[in-house]
Amino acid sequence: MRLVAIAVLLSLAVAGCNTPSPRFLGAERREVTYEGVDYIVYRMDDRAQAIRLGSAVGVPADELVRGFRRAARQATGCRTHKVYTNFQVSVIDFRLLCGRGDPDPAPAPTETVSPPPSASSSPA
Repeated sequence: MRLVAIAVLLSLAVAGCNTPSPRFLGAERREVTYEGVDYIVYRMDDRAQAIRLGSAVGVPADELVRGFRRAARQATGCRTHKVYTNFQVSVIDFRLLCGRGDPDPAPAPTETVSPPPSASSSPA
């Protein structure tokens, strides 16, 4: 009987690994893969919760957050504004910027090429 109880508890724990927190129950769910890592992203209004599936042993924290941000953007089409981690490495909550007229960060400057001088112009 004790073995059955342990098996049931383990099954419930594993099943809860990719379910959203209570505030995201009923949210739109999307599964995305970014750089070979699978994520489940739940979106509700201007908030999203991303859950990373699989291990991230040895991955620096800034790279983890970058992956979560990209996965959330891929799933929602929105930029992420604020990150709420609660010190977890497998679940991150975001505030989304969608349709607010907030432009993406400025692109890298592009080189401006001047047109060549015309052949008909004479030196002065």
